[in-house]
Amino acid sequence: EMDGGDVGGAPYPHRVPMGLMLVEQGRITAEQLRTALDAQRREAEGTGEAMRLGEWLLKSGVLSEPALTRALSAQWNCPVLSLDGFRPAEVAAALPRFLSEACGALPVRAPGAKLLYVAFSGRVDRSLSYALGRMNGLGVAAGIAQDSEFRSAQERFLGTEGPHTRFLEAASSWVLARTISKLI
Repeated sequence: EMDGGDVGGAPYPHRVPMGLMLVEQGRITAEQLRTALDAQRREAEGTGEAMRLGEWLLKSGVLSEPALTRALSAQWNCPVLSLDGFRPAEVAAALPRFLSEACGALPVRAPGAKLLYVAFSGRVDRSLSYALGRMNGLGVAAGIAQDSEFRSAQERFLGTEGPHTRFLEAASSWVLARTISKLI
């Protein structure tokens, strides 16, 4: 990527749109979907930023948070992860804090030190899941957590003492290689 290669890469992997999934599941009607999409479009025209469809349905009271979480898990083809019994101190070393904040991810548990469960809020970042597996030497199972539970657990995680990390940026691959060599 740094050498000017195509950063666009493979085309976006297609997912069933949230609205169609919710109508198919019988959680909302076609009329509710049309109303939500119209409101979403009007908001985007007015503010320049649109609220996600699921957030709008939740805010308007059409959809419950557990129903939205289940629909997101179906859309991303992953399980819904419960954050009951979450112990941040046990998984503090599994994910640097800045990645938790930047990617909306949370290491949930690593039973038997063979598999790390990682909860995401809203969308699953498969690249981060892969990187965590490589960093920790574990298999990673990614899933979606209910947003309200996720925010509370992430706040506790970010307040837990973890390993010291440094964030480095490099202007070129040569500078990056030199910086890594010095660190080693």
